[in-house]
Amino acid sequence: MNKTKFLGILTIICFCFGAALLTDLPKFLKYQKGDIKDYATVQAGELKKGDLVQGTIDITEGAIAENEETNSTFGIETSKRTTSQYYAVYMYNGNYILYQTGNQEQYQTLDKLAKECEVYFDSLDAVYGEEGSGDASGIVQPQTTMDFTAVVEEIPDDLSAIFREWYGEGFDQECETVMLTYADFSRFLRMIIVGAVSAVLGIVFLVLTIVSWRKSKQFSY
Repeated sequence: MNKTKFLGILTIICFCFGAALLTDLPKFLKYQKGDIKDYATVQAGELKKGDLVQGTIDITEGAIAENEETNSTFGIETSKRTTSQYYAVYMYNGNYILYQTGNQEQYQTLDKLAKECEVYFDSLDAVYGEEGSGDASGIVQPQTTMDFTAVVEEIPDDLSAIFREWYGEGFDQECETVMLTYADFSRFLRMIIVGAVSAVLGIVFLVLTIVSWRKSKQFSY
Protein backbone atom coordinates (compact mmCIF):
# COMPACT_ATOMS: atom_id res chain seq x y z
CA MET A 1 0.00 0.00 0.00
CA ASN A 2 1.44 3.37 -1.01
CA LYS A 3 1.69 6.36 1.29
CA THR A 4 -1.25 8.27 -0.25
CA LYS A 5 -3.68 5.38 0.18
CA PHE A 6 -2.52 4.82 3.75
CA LEU A 7 -3.05 8.48 4.63
CA GLY A 8 -6.44 8.39 2.91
CA ILE A 9 -7.54 5.43 5.03
CA LEU A 10 -6.40 7.19 8.21
CA THR A 11 -8.38 10.27 7.14
CA ILE A 12 -11.58 8.26 6.69
CA ILE A 13 -11.11 6.43 10.00
CA CYS A 14 -10.57 9.67 11.94
CA PHE A 15 -13.54 11.43 10.34
CA CYS A 16 -15.86 8.48 10.91
CA PHE A 17 -14.73 8.02 14.51
CA GLY A 18 -15.01 11.74 15.20
CA ALA A 19 -18.45 11.99 13.61
CA ALA A 20 -19.71 9.03 15.66
CA LEU A 21 -18.58 10.60 18.93
CA LEU A 22 -19.71 14.12 18.06
CA THR A 23 -23.29 12.90 17.64
CA ASP A 24 -23.40 13.27 21.45
CA LEU A 25 -22.75 17.03 21.15
CA PRO A 26 -26.47 18.01 21.51
CA LYS A 27 -26.69 15.83 24.64
CA PHE A 28 -23.53 17.39 26.04
CA LEU A 29 -24.87 20.92 25.47
CA LYS A 30 -28.11 20.01 27.26
CA TYR A 31 -26.10 18.53 30.11
CA GLN A 32 -23.94 21.67 30.34
CA LYS A 33 -27.04 23.86 30.50
CA GLY A 34 -28.61 21.66 33.15
CA ASP A 35 -31.47 20.82 30.80
CA ILE A 36 -32.26 17.53 32.52
CA LYS A 37 -35.78 16.23 33.15
CA ASP A 38 -36.76 15.08 36.64
CA TYR A 39 -38.17 11.56 36.45
CA ALA A 40 -40.36 12.27 39.48
CA THR A 41 -42.16 15.25 37.94
CA VAL A 42 -42.41 14.65 34.16
CA GLN A 43 -45.96 14.48 32.88
CA ALA A 44 -47.38 11.63 30.80
CA GLY A 45 -46.24 12.04 27.19
CA GLU A 46 -43.84 14.87 28.03
CA LEU A 47 -40.60 13.02 27.25
CA LYS A 48 -39.22 13.45 23.73
CA LYS A 49 -36.34 11.84 21.86
CA GLY A 50 -33.03 13.37 22.95
CA ASP A 51 -34.19 14.49 26.41
CA LEU A 52 -31.91 13.79 29.36
CA VAL A 53 -33.59 12.28 32.43
CA GLN A 54 -32.46 11.49 35.95
CA GLY A 55 -34.26 10.14 38.96
CA THR A 56 -35.01 7.04 40.99
CA ILE A 57 -36.76 3.84 39.94
CA ASP A 58 -38.71 2.24 42.79
CA ILE A 59 -41.27 0.07 40.98
CA THR A 60 -40.61 -2.33 38.10
CA GLU A 61 -42.35 -5.36 36.67
CA GLY A 62 -38.97 -6.74 35.59
CA ALA A 63 -37.37 -7.29 32.19
CA ILE A 64 -39.80 -7.93 29.33
CA ALA A 65 -37.18 -8.27 26.56
CA GLU A 66 -33.43 -8.55 26.04
CA ASN A 67 -30.77 -8.28 23.37
CA GLU A 68 -28.48 -11.26 22.94
CA GLU A 69 -25.12 -11.51 21.21
CA THR A 70 -24.27 -14.90 19.73
CA ASN A 71 -20.66 -16.03 19.36
CA SER A 72 -19.84 -18.74 16.84
CA THR A 73 -16.80 -20.67 15.63
CA PHE A 74 -16.74 -21.98 12.05
CA GLY A 75 -20.48 -21.37 11.85
CA ILE A 76 -21.19 -23.30 15.05
CA GLU A 77 -22.82 -21.39 17.92
CA THR A 78 -20.51 -21.49 20.93
CA SER A 79 -22.05 -19.05 23.40
CA LYS A 80 -24.58 -16.30 23.99
CA ARG A 81 -24.51 -13.28 26.22
CA THR A 82 -27.05 -10.63 27.07
CA THR A 83 -25.95 -7.18 25.88
CA SER A 84 -28.95 -5.24 27.22
CA GLN A 85 -32.28 -5.74 28.94
CA TYR A 86 -35.51 -3.75 28.76
CA TYR A 87 -37.34 -3.25 32.05
CA ALA A 88 -40.95 -2.11 32.37
CA VAL A 89 -40.82 0.54 35.09
CA TYR A 90 -43.65 2.48 36.70
CA MET A 91 -43.43 6.27 36.59
CA TYR A 92 -44.71 8.73 39.17
CA ASN A 93 -47.18 10.09 36.59
CA GLY A 94 -48.94 6.71 36.46
CA ASN A 95 -47.54 5.49 33.13
CA TYR A 96 -45.21 2.62 32.34
CA ILE A 97 -42.00 3.21 30.38
CA LEU A 98 -39.21 0.94 29.16
CA TYR A 99 -35.75 1.33 30.68
CA GLN A 100 -32.84 -0.10 28.65
CA THR A 101 -29.54 -0.95 30.28
CA GLY A 102 -26.51 -3.12 29.62
CA ASN A 103 -25.02 -2.51 33.06
CA GLN A 104 -24.61 -5.68 35.10
CA GLU A 105 -25.00 -3.93 38.45
CA GLN A 106 -28.26 -2.39 37.28
CA TYR A 107 -29.47 -5.84 36.16
CA GLN A 108 -28.94 -7.13 39.70
CA THR A 109 -30.62 -4.13 41.33
CA LEU A 110 -33.63 -4.10 39.01
CA ASP A 111 -34.10 -7.87 39.20
CA LYS A 112 -34.04 -7.65 43.00
CA LEU A 113 -36.53 -4.77 42.92
CA ALA A 114 -38.80 -6.73 40.53
CA LYS A 115 -38.98 -9.62 43.02
CA GLU A 116 -39.79 -7.21 45.86
CA CYS A 117 -42.50 -5.58 43.73
CA GLU A 118 -44.02 -8.97 42.96
CA VAL A 119 -44.30 -9.67 46.68
CA TYR A 120 -45.73 -6.18 47.21
CA PHE A 121 -48.43 -6.60 44.55
CA ASP A 122 -49.32 -10.05 45.92
CA SER A 123 -49.65 -8.61 49.43
CA LEU A 124 -51.89 -5.82 48.10
CA ASP A 125 -54.11 -8.40 46.45
CA ALA A 126 -54.21 -10.41 49.66
CA VAL A 127 -55.48 -7.35 51.51
CA TYR A 128 -57.65 -5.53 48.98
CA GLY A 129 -58.54 -8.27 46.49
CA GLU A 130 -62.00 -9.86 46.16
CA GLU A 131 -61.19 -12.25 48.99
CA GLY A 132 -58.83 -9.87 50.77
CA SER A 133 -58.41 -9.86 54.50
CA GLY A 134 -58.57 -6.09 54.83
CA ASP A 135 -55.59 -6.25 57.21
CA ALA A 136 -52.99 -3.83 55.80
CA SER A 137 -50.31 -5.04 58.22
CA GLY A 138 -49.52 -7.79 55.74
CA ILE A 139 -48.41 -5.35 53.01
CA VAL A 140 -44.69 -5.63 52.31
CA GLN A 141 -43.24 -2.47 50.73
CA PRO A 142 -40.31 -2.77 48.23
CA GLN A 143 -37.07 -1.63 49.85
CA THR A 144 -34.75 -1.52 46.84
CA THR A 145 -34.42 1.62 44.71
CA MET A 146 -32.10 2.59 41.86
CA ASP A 147 -30.87 6.05 40.93
CA PHE A 148 -30.29 6.46 37.20
CA THR A 149 -29.38 8.84 34.40
CA ALA A 150 -30.71 8.21 30.90
CA VAL A 151 -31.29 9.54 27.41
CA VAL A 152 -34.75 9.33 25.85
CA GLU A 153 -34.84 7.33 22.62
CA GLU A 154 -37.48 6.04 20.23
CA ILE A 155 -38.71 2.48 20.71
CA PRO A 156 -37.94 0.18 17.76
CA ASP A 157 -41.07 -1.25 16.15
CA ASP A 158 -40.32 -4.85 17.15
CA LEU A 159 -39.74 -3.85 20.77
CA SER A 160 -42.86 -1.67 20.76
CA ALA A 161 -44.89 -4.71 19.66
CA ILE A 162 -43.46 -6.73 22.57
CA PHE A 163 -44.24 -3.92 25.00
CA ARG A 164 -47.79 -3.58 23.68
CA GLU A 165 -48.43 -7.33 23.91
CA TRP A 166 -46.97 -7.46 27.42
CA TYR A 167 -49.18 -4.63 28.72
CA GLY A 168 -52.38 -5.47 26.85
CA GLU A 169 -55.51 -3.32 26.95
CA GLY A 170 -54.95 0.35 27.75
CA PHE A 171 -51.43 0.48 26.29
CA ASP A 172 -52.01 3.68 24.27
CA GLN A 173 -53.27 5.57 27.33
CA GLU A 174 -50.98 4.17 30.02
CA CYS A 175 -47.60 3.49 28.38
CA GLU A 176 -44.98 5.87 27.04
CA THR A 177 -44.09 5.71 23.34
CA VAL A 178 -40.40 6.45 24.03
CA MET A 179 -37.89 4.63 26.21
CA LEU A 180 -35.13 5.50 28.64
CA THR A 181 -31.62 4.30 27.76
CA TYR A 182 -28.98 4.29 30.48
CA ALA A 183 -26.29 6.91 29.91
CA ASP A 184 -23.40 8.11 32.06
CA PHE A 185 -23.67 11.90 31.76
CA SER A 186 -20.13 12.34 33.11
CA ARG A 187 -18.76 10.66 29.96
CA PHE A 188 -20.25 13.23 27.57
CA LEU A 189 -17.33 15.67 27.93
CA ARG A 190 -14.70 12.97 27.38
CA MET A 191 -16.48 11.70 24.27
CA ILE A 192 -16.79 15.21 22.82
CA ILE A 193 -13.08 15.87 23.42
CA VAL A 194 -12.05 12.58 21.78
CA GLY A 195 -14.44 13.26 18.89
CA ALA A 196 -13.04 16.75 18.36
CA VAL A 197 -9.45 15.45 18.44
CA SER A 198 -10.37 12.74 15.91
CA ALA A 199 -11.95 15.35 13.62
CA VAL A 200 -8.82 17.55 13.84
CA LEU A 201 -6.60 14.56 13.08
CA GLY A 202 -8.87 13.80 10.13
CA ILE A 203 -8.26 17.29 8.75
CA VAL A 204 -4.50 16.92 9.25
CA PHE A 205 -4.45 13.55 7.50
CA LEU A 206 -6.62 14.97 4.71
CA VAL A 207 -4.07 17.73 4.08
CA LEU A 208 -1.23 15.21 4.14
CA THR A 209 -3.15 12.97 1.75
CA ILE A 210 -3.62 15.84 -0.73
CA VAL A 211 0.05 16.82 -0.45
CA SER A 212 1.15 13.22 -0.96
CA TRP A 213 -1.21 12.81 -3.95
CA ARG A 214 0.12 15.98 -5.60
CA LYS A 215 3.70 14.88 -5.10
CA SER A 216 2.96 11.48 -6.62
CA LYS A 217 1.41 13.20 -9.66
CA GLN A 218 4.29 15.62 -9.96
CA PHE A 219 6.91 12.89 -10.12
CA SER A 220 4.94 10.33 -12.13
CA TYR A 221 5.66 9.77 -15.82
